[in-house]
Amino acid sequence: MRLIHTSTYELQEFYDMTGRNYAILSHTWEKNEVTFDQYQPSEVSRNRLPGYDKIKKACVQARSKPYNLKYIWIDTCCIDKRSSSELSEAINSMWHWYALSTLCIAYLADVPMSELAYRFPRSRWFTRGWTLQELIAPSDVTLFSKEWRPLGTKDSLRRDLSDAAGIPPQHLDAASALTCSTYEKMSFAAARTTTRVEDMAYCLLGLFGLTMPLLYGEGVRAFARLQAEIVQRTHDASFLAWVDLRDRARRPTSSFAPNAAVYSPLAHVRSTSEGDRRPYELTNVGLHIFLPVVRSVVAGLFYAVVGKTVEGRNTVYVAIPIRRRHLLGVKERVGAEMEECVEHYRADCSVIALSPRQMKEAENVCFYLN
Repeated sequence: MRLIHTSTYELQEFYDMTGRNYAILSHTWEKNEVTFDQYQPSEVSRNRLPGYDKIKKACVQARSKPYNLKYIWIDTCCIDKRSSSELSEAINSMWHWYALSTLCIAYLADVPMSELAYRFPRSRWFTRGWTLQELIAPSDVTLFSKEWRPLGTKDSLRRDLSDAAGIPPQHLDAASALTCSTYEKMSFAAARTTTRVEDMAYCLLGLFGLTMPLLYGEGVRAFARLQAEIVQRTHDASFLAWVDLRDRARRPTSSFAPNAAVYSPLAHVRSTSEGDRRPYELTNVGLHIFLPVVRSVVAGLFYAVVGKTVEGRNTVYVAIPIRRRHLLGVKERVGAEMEECVEHYRADCSVIALSPRQMKEAENVCFYLN
């Protein structure tokens, strides 16, 4: 891990971060950012270009009281992005780097103090994919305005951060967020974007406790690979309860979601413990999975239970429509019925709701899903 000395601005490399205190910067990239190959320590103190000025101000905050930190990590200049292996290691380690930091400095460059109330909830910082883990993973986050004036901490601004980020207050902490269902974790990123399509998957690796090779150029397939990794690590099938609201009637080509935008932050679909606990497996004919299945009154149509929602004392089970295919007994998600089903379970989810009484009719079934 490469760190900047907050007084000399020299880059130093460390291979063991055990017991080392450091700050870490969370920000959105702007023009004139200073990259690793451009970085010159002597320029930090005397150059007023925006990129160097941001580095200097971040160092000043890190070494000031009460933290007095000697080192800081800044993604723009601490990673040599010309090296694919170094970039891959950094992205797969980033959640841990933020989690281990003594202080995370969150710089909101588009939030001037003169327009704080209006600009804060609309800051670009709340819309970027990478800043999701930078908000959740660190235990100590201090936010700064455009003028580098402190706005408060994650604890003191918890309600405001929750509203702006669309994440329940308790899940702003890593310990709580990591226990969320696969659906809920996906939904945290529903309104966020990344410059590179692949980064929408890569920025979620830490939240799911995953690592995987980076393949820039694969496009939306990166998000499918992320879900394939999730399949290997969990019995939580709630991530299958997605819907593309832009085209609900169109039959999906895959049970895997195309991106995080198809998960509603309002649904709060949780994992369900019902069903066979045998492992899931991704095969050449689809996802081999064990789920509780309820027969529909429509011939050939079934509902596979993938999660549940709990509101007060009421539990509602969430199911996706599946229809039997003749080929190898494979079942698939149904598209035409989704438009009909959406009215039965919230207007933002193409799944249906099953009551506990209906769940008594469920049978645990092994089937292929594609």
